[in-house]
Amino acid sequence: MKILKALNHWLLQYRYEIYFFTIILSLFSNLFFPSQTGNSHQLTTLFFLLNLISGINLIARQKRGAKIFYLLWFVVLFLFINNFFEDDERGEGLSSLLIFFLIYSFFTIEIIRQIWNEQTVSKNVILGVMSGYISLGLVGFFIFLILEIYNPNSFDAVVITANNAASSAEDLLYFSFITLLTIGYGDIVPSTTIAQKATMLLGLSGQFYMVIITAVIVGKYINDRGKKEEK
Repeated sequence: MKILKALNHWLLQYRYEIYFFTIILSLFSNLFFPSQTGNSHQLTTLFFLLNLISGINLIARQKRGAKIFYLLWFVVLFLFINNFFEDDERGEGLSSLLIFFLIYSFFTIEIIRQIWNEQTVSKNVILGVMSGYISLGLVGFFIFLILEIYNPNSFDAVVITANNAASSAEDLLYFSFITLLTIGYGDIVPSTTIAQKATMLLGLSGQFYMVIITAVIVGKYINDRGKKEEK
């Protein structure tokens, strides 16, 4: 019992770190662990699942009983992961993507809520801010992927087909973060009105995050430093 209590305390204390490192590994597993045996898909799927599980710490941190419910929920959602990467049925693929979109939207909102309510700024909070920004990029990715599957050719230079879903998803993942970072290389561009509106929304969301959320955390950090210096 003491071990479980200590483990629960550790998971809560380092919830931002766990979420941050699992989301980084799920995004960059091919970079960190280059595979010559064709196991990159399995590795990405594993880290993606770990990131989903780490999100349980964020949304159920004050309700121990809820963790069991969320764990079972995400185990069921694990069945949708293969559909996300290599589903041949358009309808089932869209349902999986919609679920992931809702999940990561919820994760992002919860991270923002928690870091907004933090009274002091620590390393954990800083990692929370970073995690929220990356999670926002994933929300944009799922929006773009849903649009492209529902309405093919919504993005120029990106072709999504049932036989090439994974590589096309990588293109849109890249486009989502390039848009969020306001880099805009122009190698991938939205070609329909709804895709353009979605791109604008993600860009605005990223700017609001940087200007408002990051500014609030920086302000709290400055206030903390000022109080410590006064003492």
